[in-house]
Amino acid sequence: MHGNYVKPAEPEDTTRENILAEAGYEQVYDIDEIITRMPSPAEISPLGILPGTPVAEHIRTGYSATDKPVRVMISIIPGRHPDLAVYHPDIRNMLSKLEFPCQM
Repeated sequence: MHGNYVKPAEPEDTTRENILAEAGYEQVYDIDEIITRMPSPAEISPLGILPGTPVAEHIRTGYSATDKPVRVMISIIPGRHPDLAVYHPDIRNMLSKLEFPCQM
């Protein structure tokens, strides 16, 4: 997939939150991969960048309780936007279960 331009999903394709669970593929966790690379020729114009401007490729793969991949999201971020914040909605709950020498 790296370097190939993919047409973004239409809004009506992404509005149902429980569509995977309804189909028997409930997503219970995901893994994020972020790489930096040069854009493919097909990505330059849609991203509005100049040739030679690096991009970050964010790949999020969602998995079921049986570790089966059930969803993938690929985002290409132009290098002129170097800040990327990833927030997991259950991070406080996950961290509260870990033992740290000091309080959060």
